[in-house]
Amino acid sequence: MENNNPNPFAIRLEVLKMAQDLLMNKYYEDKEIINSKWHMDCDEAKLKDLTIPNQPKFPPFPTETQIIEKAKTFNDFISNKS
Repeated sequence: MENNNPNPFAIRLEVLKMAQDLLMNKYYEDKEIINSKWHMDCDEAKLKDLTIPNQPKFPPFPTETQIIEKAKTFNDFISNKS
């Protein structure tokens, strides 16, 4: 007989993966927005014969601590502790 109830370790791993995916997606979205704006600013500067702006700094890459904190937030929500 197959057990359809995931064990607590599998659930924790899935919550951790969800947190990592969320933070990574946000990182790449923010990076793309910043990069696109910079390219538009560069194109505008070229058209107006202005100085090309320096490449902007990108947001920091999500850390292990941030991923774990986000997972804890999800777990609290799931456990109705929030």
